[in-house]
Amino acid sequence: MKIIPAILAKTPEEFETMVREVEPYTDLVHLDIADEGFVPNKTIDGFKELEKINTKLNFEVHLMVNNPENIIDNWLNTKASRFLVHAEAVSDFDFLINKINMAGREVGCVFNPKTGFSVIDSYVHRINVFQFMTVVPGFYGSPFLPEVLDKIRDFHIRYPDKLIQVDGGMNPETIKLVETSGATSAAVGSYIFQSNNVKEALESL
Repeated sequence: MKIIPAILAKTPEEFETMVREVEPYTDLVHLDIADEGFVPNKTIDGFKELEKINTKLNFEVHLMVNNPENIIDNWLNTKASRFLVHAEAVSDFDFLINKINMAGREVGCVFNPKTGFSVIDSYVHRINVFQFMTVVPGFYGSPFLPEVLDKIRDFHIRYPDKLIQVDGGMNPETIKLVETSGATSAAVGSYIFQSNNVKEALESL
């Protein structure tokens, strides 16, 4: 399992502090962006902060926003290597995939706990990674939803060669459950950043 620290920041200062906390221990950060529309939370806009920060880390950006195709141009000027968008929030998936791929970046598709993966059947072979939300998205510390495990298993059986990532409620116990269900990477926020020791939290995962 690849563990990817997930940053959800409300200010540029908080963003930079969190980057520096995990910088010595990882090569990739998962940046959560919320617009207070798709989820009831608001983060930094993110693309300006990502343009300014001096770091060797790579970033994947989880756009918890409505109509991400309307703002993707802002992000394509940053160093982000992958963009994860919600199946429920995109009005023109074909356009968005083409736009991201033409910029040489990867596309990830995110499923909320109650969303079936059949909604993207026609695009599945054009998407690099599939992220299953194992919590209701938007905030740190939401409870893990074990019912999503069956959906992950079903997807893994149907598409055994596709990369599966999970996001939400991860700790040393739940991460074992998602791994045995077929996931190979996990975005982890509160367990890392609300711990007393970031290094130890990462090592325990």
